[in-house]
Amino acid sequence: MNQQKNLREVARLFFKLGCIGFGGPAVHIAMMEEEVVRKRKWITPQHFLDLVGATNLIPGPNSTEMTMHCGYERAGWKGLIVAGTCFIIPAVIITAIFAWAYQQYGKFASIILIRLMVGVVFLSEGIQKFLYPADRGSGRFQKIGLPNPDFLGTFVGSFEILCGLLVLVGLVTRLAAIPLIIIMITAIAITKTDILQQNGFWEMLHASRTDWSMFLGSVFLLIIGGGKWSADYQLSRK
Repeated sequence: MNQQKNLREVARLFFKLGCIGFGGPAVHIAMMEEEVVRKRKWITPQHFLDLVGATNLIPGPNSTEMTMHCGYERAGWKGLIVAGTCFIIPAVIITAIFAWAYQQYGKFASIILIRLMVGVVFLSEGIQKFLYPADRGSGRFQKIGLPNPDFLGTFVGSFEILCGLLVLVGLVTRLAAIPLIIIMITAIAITKTDILQQNGFWEMLHASRTDWSMFLGSVFLLIIGGGKWSADYQLSRK
């Protein structure tokens, strides 16, 4: 009777630790010490330290070995098996769930993250060309020597807002990516050439890091499209 009670206690405790024990062996062993030495007094502090020392001499996962030691101390060989199994099973289940979710949705999750990155940045830049034309729109184009800066500020800003929104929604994503690619190629060619000539290659790369991120993100969307979580995908199913 006591054996069955002890096994149930071992199973409940180490299943709980298997579910909530995040942080590696050091955290697991500290939690075990709190539970089996201080709270339940299954093992004396000195004996627990002896088990930790023995565990460090044995190859393998320390916290799992300590689990089995504690289970054995409480309920014998059956306790060893029950403790180890109950401690490992939650991690196996959690890992399997994450692996399944990644297999099913990992590709689409990465696409929507890139859509959010590209869409938000271009939408923000387009809006700012109208809110702050002297610094972000026509005034900036005038400073770098582009012709007809008033028209270009409105023209580029409008495309950035429209295409940014389309990318965010995932509507005609590939088509929306094309103007964004053209904008980024033009921006890199016009604004970063002087930096390359005056300050060198690495300074140019540093100054253009956002430009390259937006350019490559737009190229990615041109090749891959909007993914499963997009208006394009929903329309294609009808």
